[in-house]
Amino acid sequence: PDGHIEKDIIGNLLHVKSGKGLSKKNMDSRGEHAVYGGNGITGHHSAYMFDEPQITIGRVGVYCGAVHISKPKSWVSDNALVVDEYDSSRLVFGYLAFALEQANLNSVADSVAQPLISGGRIYPVEIPVPPVCDQVEFVERVKRIEAQKTAMTASLSELEDTFNALMQRAFKGEL
Repeated sequence: PDGHIEKDIIGNLLHVKSGKGLSKKNMDSRGEHAVYGGNGITGHHSAYMFDEPQITIGRVGVYCGAVHISKPKSWVSDNALVVDEYDSSRLVFGYLAFALEQANLNSVADSVAQPLISGGRIYPVEIPVPPVCDQVEFVERVKRIEAQKTAMTASLSELEDTFNALMQRAFKGEL
């Protein structure tokens, strides 16, 4: 292979739709379902819109263009777009989220008053579309790295707790 990676415009690869309105005062804060807005989780609610994880894209404001993968059984507010459908014969879900994040969608926002993006604004943006087998390998590597990061964070936290306990004993003259 010549190392050339195919590219295509977002509009040929997927369709987005807006989430559903849900104001803070209408949220059930005791609900167990995450509510996603422009920059990830903004609250919780007793109802949800989607059984499966979704790719969300901040639609308006400072987080316009921010990409997140929602938790299962979540609500997506109208401050975000949702990838409604995508070409699964050419794209792997986890890779697609990464490619959209790297596409810097904020750069195509209409920012007359406050930044705003729509399907029409992002559809002409190109993203790389490597072979599916490479996308699968990429997603697996990212999962392994995330697992290592989680383990290291837990280990670091344990080390800090041990260090703090030793410092307290040292200051009390117990060592």
